[in-house]
Amino acid sequence: MKTTYITEPYESLKINEDTVVCDNENQVYAVFDGATSLSGFKDKNGYSGGYIAANIAKQISDSIILMIYKDGSHKIFGEKRNHDQGLMLLLKDLKHRPVDNAKEIIMKYVFDLRNRSNIDYGFLNGESEAAKFIAHGRVKLSELSYIVLFSDGLIPLVNDPEFDPQYDEFIKLYTQSGVEGVKDWIRNLENSDTDCNKFIRYKAHDDISIIGITLNS
Repeated sequence: MKTTYITEPYESLKINEDTVVCDNENQVYAVFDGATSLSGFKDKNGYSGGYIAANIAKQISDSIILMIYKDGSHKIFGEKRNHDQGLMLLLKDLKHRPVDNAKEIIMKYVFDLRNRSNIDYGFLNGESEAAKFIAHGRVKLSELSYIVLFSDGLIPLVNDPEFDPQYDEFIKLYTQSGVEGVKDWIRNLENSDTDCNKFIRYKAHDDISIIGITLNS
C-alpha cells in the first residue's frame, strides 16, 4: 500500500483550517476540515477557530471519501449531504437578480445554515446530536484500487449548482498524476475564475487537503 498527501491553505500566508492524519504504521487516515468561524475569532497566536477545531478534531465538515474500484467505477462513501447547495443556489439567484443588500442576505443565510447544524447536517461541535450523522461501515479492499480522502476544497467545481459535482476528470487526473494532479487542476480552475462567475461559489479559493491511498493489487 502506498500513500501520499497534500495539505495547504488557499493562500501561502494564511492559516490552513484543514489538517490530516496519515499514520501508515497503524493504517489510520483522516482529513479534517475545520469550519470557518463566523465571528472572525483568532486566539493569541493568531490561529482561527477553524484551525483550532480541525487540530483537536472537534469540528469536522465536508470531508469526502472517494472509493475507486478495480472495474473503473467509483463511489462516495456515506450518505450524500450537500448542505452548501442552498447557498450556491442563492448566489446564483443574486448573480442574475442584483440587489443592494446582497451581502446582508448572504450572511443571514450563512448564519441560519450554521444554526441548522446537527439538525440537517452533521457538525462536530460537542453536541451529542452530531453522532447520528457519522457515517461508518466496511468495504472489501480486494475490490478497490484507490481510496482518496479530501476536504471540500477539492470537490469538482460546477457551472450550475443545480447539478451535482462529477468526478470523472478528478479520477482520471488522480490515476495519472496522483494528488498533485488533482490539486493543480482545482487551483487552475480557481485561478481562471477569481470573480466566481463561471463556477458559482462563495470564495475564490479554499484550503486543500487530500490523502491518496493506492492499494496493493
